[in-house]
Amino acid sequence: MANPKGASAAAEVRREKALELRKSGSSYRQIGRLLGVSEAQAHRDVKAVLEHIRMKTDENAAEYVTS
Repeated sequence: MANPKGASAAAEVRREKALELRKSGSSYRQIGRLLGVSEAQAHRDVKAVLEHIRMKTDENAAEYVTS
């Protein structure tokens, strides 16, 4: 994943881990405990990764749209 909003390498890795944990069914509270951040930060991390994925998907889809 690219570095959203200039995040540090550690934050980028944490966000990826947060998304994987969420996909496996972990709650934000559980994710926060496992990654050493607050529940709110866990939510922000997952949200940031999903937003980045959405933006990339939109960019890729735009390549196929004709005027």
